[in-house]
Amino acid sequence: YLDQYQISTPALESFLLKLHMFGSFMNQNGLPYCFLMFAISYSELFRRKMKAILTWVLPTPIIVMFFFTSFTPPIEYNFRVLFFWSVPYLITGLALLTYSFIKEKNIKRKRSRLYSNLVAFPPILFQIVANYTLKAFFEVQEIWRFMPFVITILLVTFLLLGIKYGVLGVRLKFEKDRLDGTM
Repeated sequence: YLDQYQISTPALESFLLKLHMFGSFMNQNGLPYCFLMFAISYSELFRRKMKAILTWVLPTPIIVMFFFTSFTPPIEYNFRVLFFWSVPYLITGLALLTYSFIKEKNIKRKRSRLYSNLVAFPPILFQIVANYTLKAFFEVQEIWRFMPFVITILLVTFLLLGIKYGVLGVRLKFEKDRLDGTM
């Protein structure tokens, strides 16, 4: 687009490339941390002090990954190193969500946790297999092309559960707007 309309400059291209590499790095390395922190918060199994400690300790592998990632374009990841910390983070997050569902006594909250698990499990399992395992040990690079199918399934599941029951604390509600009584 920038080239087509002749508004690109070398400085802008360099900036956009660096932004792309940073975003790509955070996508690969930030997901496991963010999902685990979500699971820690959502499960309500940890006290505030422990959450604060984990908030600062758990990003350590992301910092380490700066040394195992080649930032010369194109960005290249060491998926084997990435695998050995990210997959345990993701599995721990799934385990926390499952455990919090099993331990929940309140029927309404238990149902809500079930629906949250139904929304969380498919994309995370896909990430574990496609983005970390297959790339780390089988050097399969093109599996990401199936992600739109997973996202579609996730979107449909989220919308159906969100409309009918509510999921992740969100309930979608549709109301008929009475045009004769509104200004």
